Amino acid sequence: MDKKKILMAKLNYDYDRKADVLYISFGKPKEAICVEKEAGVLLRVDPLKDKVVGITVINVKKKFHTLSKQSVEEFTQRQLEKYA
Repeated sequence: MDKKKILMAKLNYDYDRKADVLYISFGKPKEAICVEKEAGVLLRVDPLKDKVVGITVINVKKKFHTLSKQSVEEFTQRQLEKYA
């Protein structure tokens, strides 16, 4: 199975409405360092394995027309293709 498909199968996300922040994790959330790749999009990287373990999106309402599982998966896939 394709590595990106495996990551998508283990996709977890949580949206904080008050802060308008979306937290996306591949598997269980882990401690990580953040690397801002574009305005409001931070890749969370495991510093020991140098592996992307999640994505944090700030100002979600500006980036998503609707917040659904499909839109989160599509956004995540695009980010992985660009940066991971």
